[in-house]
Amino acid sequence: MYISLPKTLVIAATAVALSSISNAAVAPITAATYDVPIVGTMTDPVSFTSITVSGQTYSNFEYGTGIIGSTPGYYFTDGEDPSSAVAALSNSILTDGVLNITHGTTKVNFGRVITAQDLIFVTELVTSGTGETLAMGLIDSSGNNIAGTAVNFGNVGAGSGDLFAFSAERSTAGSTISATLRGSGVFLSDFNSTGGTDAYGIYFSDSSGGVLDPSVVGIATVPEPSAYATLASLFAFALVGYRRKFKA
Repeated sequence: MYISLPKTLVIAATAVALSSISNAAVAPITAATYDVPIVGTMTDPVSFTSITVSGQTYSNFEYGTGIIGSTPGYYFTDGEDPSSAVAALSNSILTDGVLNITHGTTKVNFGRVITAQDLIFVTELVTSGTGETLAMGLIDSSGNNIAGTAVNFGNVGAGSGDLFAFSAERSTAGSTISATLRGSGVFLSDFNSTGGTDAYGIYFSDSSGGVLDPSVVGIATVPEPSAYATLASLFAFALVGYRRKFKA
């Protein structure tokens, strides 16, 4: 027997089902370019100039300000010694970062509203396997955690290979470790609902506590269609000018 349910009931049931989802898969960083040549085991600072995630290449990056409730250690290469763990989490340098973060109080605020087009990417120091569990939630403009937004995204480097190898010094132990870098990205839609609150950044939630060693947390964007149109117009003008010069 066929039973027709009211549309409002179907929509409500779907919304409840979606809101209960607390696990999602990360999209790995599968390729990248850098501001310096990658040769052997790196011992100097390295930053991205582009990353590729799910077949899309991004080269426009924004980095936020780290917020750290406790005082964890940090790691760095020979050529870069940040002044603190906060400084290590607030820059674009891939070869320094924070060791064994504290869940719930380790955050990054990007200083603007995160949009649906923004890719939030995280990289991590990895000594074995595919990295630690990446679990994140969202924060508001004041840096407060937005309740209910946290999602467990699985291992940071799941589905990707090592980006490069580097030698890192640990501020707490004064020792050097050999590591590799892996990374992944997620979108605003991958988090649980904010309930209408604008998200300005992320916090690392319970599943990340005590083990995750993030180096950079950033936002990658692609040009808006209007930007592409502007570039096309500039190219057209340049081509017309070239042709006129050539004919003259």
